[in-house]
Amino acid sequence: LNLIEKFYTPQSGAVLLNGTDVSRMDYAGYRSLFSYLPQNAPGFSGTVREMLNYTSREPHDDGTLLEALRKVGLDEDISALGGLDYEIGAGGEKLSGGQRQKLGVARLLLSDTEYVLLDEATSALDVDATSKVQKAIDEACRGRTQITVAHDLSTVQNADKILVFNKGTLEAQGTHEELLAACPLYRQLVKEGKAS
Repeated sequence: LNLIEKFYTPQSGAVLLNGTDVSRMDYAGYRSLFSYLPQNAPGFSGTVREMLNYTSREPHDDGTLLEALRKVGLDEDISALGGLDYEIGAGGEKLSGGQRQKLGVARLLLSDTEYVLLDEATSALDVDATSKVQKAIDEACRGRTQITVAHDLSTVQNADKILVFNKGTLEAQGTHEELLAACPLYRQLVKEGKAS
């Protein structure tokens, strides 16, 4: 993900976007194509409203913000804390890990970028919350390119293509069904309920 976002320059080879070497693309223009949801989002302070509007070109109305919170199951928690003007503290410290992740996903639902990058976006959530949040992510990403890094294979089983890495090397790629049939490592990871 760091290579895709141009935080690092490849030591060999190139990162291509629609056939164009991204090193030749304007940095700000290129980055504006992506929404990124890191594992520990959000990583800064402000109000819930500010967090939700952070990457938006224009601020959303309260009804739209509350609907995004509802879709990820965070509306009641935020209401109990004081609503959209609740200050989440430095690095979101006044929220639990699960609440921070849900807030990050709610912000993602409000974005309109062409590409979405997710890094363990549901790792702090229980099974039920993961299912609800994943459904919201899938709905929000329909028609967009989504790249997900995940150890929880339930979050990627519907992907068009899954890449299985083993100690930094690409071991196999395909759909969930293709990998189950042809990749012993993937079958093992599914059986164990995780990926590594």
